[in-house]
This record gives sequence, C-alpha cells and structure tokens, in this order.
Amino acid sequence: MFITLKDLEPVVKEHMRNGEGHVILNKWETDEKMIAQITIPQGSSIGVHTHETDEEIIYVIKGQGVCLVDGQETILNPGMVNYCQKNENHSIMNKNSSDLVLFAVINKKIL
Repeated sequence: MFITLKDLEPVVKEHMRNGEGHVILNKWETDEKMIAQITIPQGSSIGVHTHETDEEIIYVIKGQGVCLVDGQETILNPGMVNYCQKNENHSIMNKNSSDLVLFAVINKKIL
C-alpha cells in the first residue's frame, strides 16, 4: 500500500487537544492506525494529552518546535523523532516564524 499524504484533503483542526490556534492535518486513518502530515503554524500548538491506549511516533520534517514530554521541554529540529509510548503524555508547540511540519504515525491497538 502507498499513501500520498499531500493528495489527501487537508483538515484544519482548531485548538487541537486544547492547544493554541490551529493545525492542518493531511491524514489517512483506520480503526487501528493513523498516518498524517501535521502542519503547526506559528503560535499554534497541540495541547498536552496522554496516549492511554495507543502510541505515537512523530518525525520532524521542517521547522523548529518545542515538545513537552511528561513535563520536560525539548527543542525539536528536523530529523528528530518523538516516540510517545502508551500512558505517556506530550504536547508540541511552534514558537517560531515558520511552519513546523511533522510526520506522525499512531498505532491505536496496543496490548
């Protein structure tokens, strides 16, 4: 299977996970998985949330952001990966002047 994310209809999500501003999602999703390109504009964020029943892998494609994982901040740069395991929480913020572009995979079926 091949998925071309840029060909999928973008969805604008306001205050994602109670974050600031909005994010733009180009995503493919089933009951078990989600694969997405996430664009976080300047001043926007994905709010703090816990992955209670799933895990997420986020790869930074472009831009710079701040990731808060279990209360600890880390600067995100292109090429970095944030792996959020089951029962961990995280948030991602864009405090810079250019878009933060991420590639995300969520595995929803964790034993």
